[in-house]
Amino acid sequence: MPIVWCYQLIRSSKCTQSSLNLLYIDIAFEDEPNVQTMENTDRLCVIPPADWTELRDLYRRNWPEHHVAYTTIDNFVRWYEKDGGIKNLTIFCLNGSWREDGTYLVVDRYQLFVYSLERENCVLEKALHLLDWSGGLKVSSLLARHRQPVINVITAKSLSKEYDSETYLYYMPKDECVALRLIVPEGFELRSLAPKDVRQANDVWPNKHTGSLFLLQRLAAWNPNVGLYEQSSGKLVAWCFRLQAGALGALQVDEDYKRRGFGTVVTIALAKQIAALGHDCYGLVNAANTPSKQMFERVGFKHDGEAYWLRTIPTFAAYFAMPMDDSDQLVEILHPDWVELRDLYRKDWPKHEFAFYLLENYVRWKAHHSEVVKCYSLNGNWRADETFVLKFEKLQLKNLDHIYHQWPLRDHISYEAGYGLLKRLILLNESVGLFNEKDLLVSWCLSDQTGAHSDLQTMSSYCRNGYGRMVVIELAKRLARAGSDSKAYVLQENENSVRLFESVGFQKIQNLHWTVVHKQR
Repeated sequence: MPIVWCYQLIRSSKCTQSSLNLLYIDIAFEDEPNVQTMENTDRLCVIPPADWTELRDLYRRNWPEHHVAYTTIDNFVRWYEKDGGIKNLTIFCLNGSWREDGTYLVVDRYQLFVYSLERENCVLEKALHLLDWSGGLKVSSLLARHRQPVINVITAKSLSKEYDSETYLYYMPKDECVALRLIVPEGFELRSLAPKDVRQANDVWPNKHTGSLFLLQRLAAWNPNVGLYEQSSGKLVAWCFRLQAGALGALQVDEDYKRRGFGTVVTIALAKQIAALGHDCYGLVNAANTPSKQMFERVGFKHDGEAYWLRTIPTFAAYFAMPMDDSDQLVEILHPDWVELRDLYRKDWPKHEFAFYLLENYVRWKAHHSEVVKCYSLNGNWRADETFVLKFEKLQLKNLDHIYHQWPLRDHISYEAGYGLLKRLILLNESVGLFNEKDLLVSWCLSDQTGAHSDLQTMSSYCRNGYGRMVVIELAKRLARAGSDSKAYVLQENENSVRLFESVGFQKIQNLHWTVVHKQR
C-alpha cells in the first residue's frame, strides 16, 4: 500500500490543518462515450519480429478471405529482413492474444494498418482504444469490416478527421495475373524506378503530404515497382508502386501521355511481378475515380469490396502551425535584450508578474548556462507587441491522449476508468499546461476531484528546466484566484516531487494511504 504525503499551501489564515478521514470513490459518469468494456489487465503488447512469420501464416486459412492481412504482414517480414534496425515500425496485439484472435495493429511511422480474425471486432476495438492517437494517424487500407471499431474509437476520443475516403478493392488471383498479356508500346521500355524518378512521382501525386517522399522512396527501394520510360528521351511517363499492405497504388500517367493505355501497361507489368512472388494481386482505387475503376475491370480484376483511408488530426499542438503570412517568422530574442524584455512587464504590476519573474529566472540561468533556453518573438516585434514564446494554457481535450500516454498510473488502472477520469478532470477542473516555442505541451498539472494538484508531469526531454515548478505555482495561483487553497498528494518515495512542493512553500500536514480494490472474479 503506497504512502502518500499530503501537502497544503495555505491561502488564508482561516484554513485549518485538522486531520482528514477520506473515503474516496470515483464513479464513472453514465454518459461517458460508449466504448468497449475493458479489463484492468488489458494491455497493448508488442509482437516481436521473430513471430511475424507465424502471424502472417495465420491468414492462409480460407484463402483468399484474408489475403490483405497476409500481404501486409509479409511486406513487413521482408522489410525487416532487409533492415533489422528499421525505425518507427511496431506490430501490436491485445494482451498477447494474436495467436487466438489474429488481431494486429501495425504502426509504420504515421500509418496504421489493422486486422482481426474475430468477427465481432471486440478485441480490435479494445486494442485501438489503448493506442496513442495524439500525434495523428493515417489509417491505411482499412477494410470495410474493420471500419466501425476505428470510427467508434475516433468518436470516443473526440478526434477530428482530416479526410475519410472510400476506395474500391479490385482483386485478381496470381494464376490470372501470370496469364495476362503484356504489350510494351514501341519506343518505350519498362524498368524499376530510379531515385530521381521517385521525386517526380511524389511531386505530382494527388496524395502528396509531409513524409510521402520518404514513403515512396522506401517503396521503390524495397517493394516491386515499375516505370514506363520513353527510350528516346529517357522520360518517365507512367508508374506504379506496391504499397505496404500489398496493394497497387500511386498509379499515375504523365499528363502529356494520357489516354494511350500506359496506365494499363504498368498495372499489368506490376501484377505479373507480384504473381512471380507467389502472391495474388489487388489494387485500391478511389471510389470517385471512374476511369481507373474501368481500367482495372478491363484488365480482368474483380471488384471485391471496399477499403478506406482516413487520417486523424493530431491532438496536441506540436503538430500544428498557426495561420501566418508568408513573411511571418519566429525571431530569436538575443540574451542581451532579455533584461529589457523582462522590464516591459513591470507595467500594471502585478498583472504581468508571472512574465517578469519567468524572464528574471531565465536571465539568471542564462548567465550560468548559455544553452539553457532560447526566447523568440514573432518577426522580432517584441518591443511593440510585448510578446514572447513560452506560455501557459488551460488543458483541452486535444491534449488528452498526449497526457494519458505519459500517465504513470495507466498500467494500474483500466483504460476505461483512467482515460475517463483524466477527461473529466480536464473538462471540469482547473488545469495548467506549459507549451514551448513550437506549441508543444511539455509540462502539465491537473487538479483532482478533491481539488489537489495531481498528475504533475514534464516530458523527459524537458526535465531539469524548472517547468514542473512553474506549472505547480501557476495552478496554485489560479486556484487561489478561484478562492481555494492548494494541496497535493505526493508519494513518500518520490523525493524529487517532495522537494519541489516544499521549495514552493507547501507544508506537510499528514500521511494518507491509497488502496486499489479489484473486483473478485
